[in-house]
Amino acid sequence: MINKETCGPVYRYEVRNPDYGVLEVNHLSMEGAIREAVRQWGADWRTTACDCTARKLGSARKPRCRRCGREFGRPGDYAAYCPDCERVNEQRRKERAARKEDRRAGMRK
Repeated sequence: MINKETCGPVYRYEVRNPDYGVLEVNHLSMEGAIREAVRQWGADWRTTACDCTARKLGSARKPRCRRCGREFGRPGDYAAYCPDCERVNEQRRKERAARKEDRRAGMRK
């Protein structure tokens, strides 16, 4: 995962390995992309990285909100919801927690 404090452009890479297939990852460098792909595959770094090839696909995409579909943030960032949808979800969680009803199984209305 890319740290938010990193500087420089984030690119999208296609990493190939004969045993694990193809994976697209966002990273600052080609070496970092290979390291991230090996980590996501859950493979041993020492034996897998030497067989990997990486190809730059272009700039990383901006994250897209799962709820409303809007693009937001910086390219390469990982986020599930945009700030507006995150506020709505947090408000719903607070409202559900404030309900004074019995939440035990079999006791719900």
